[in-house]
Amino acid sequence: MSASSVVVGVDVLGRLNRREIAALVSVAPMANDSGWSKGRRRIQGVRFEIRRVLYRAALTASRRNPAINSFYERLIAAQAA
Repeated sequence: MSASSVVVGVDVLGRLNRREIAALVSVAPMANDSGWSKGRRRIQGVRFEIRRVLYRAALTASRRNPAINSFYERLIAAQAA
C-alpha cells in the first residue's frame, strides 16, 4: 500500500532529483532565514499525505525490522549525545 501511494502521489519521480522530491513531499527542513536572522527550520510542502504514508511505513519498519530498528536506536543515541 505505501509503495503504491508514493508512486501515485509523486508522479514526478523520474524528473526530479532527491532533494527536490524531499521538498515536494514535505520531509526536507526549510530555512526561515533573512539577512543575519536565522529562523527555525520547519518541514513544509504540498504533498503532506505522502509524508504520512512514509511515516507509518517507517514506524512499522522500526518496530518489526531488526536492521532498521538498530539504525533507529543509533539515531536516537546520537541525538541524545
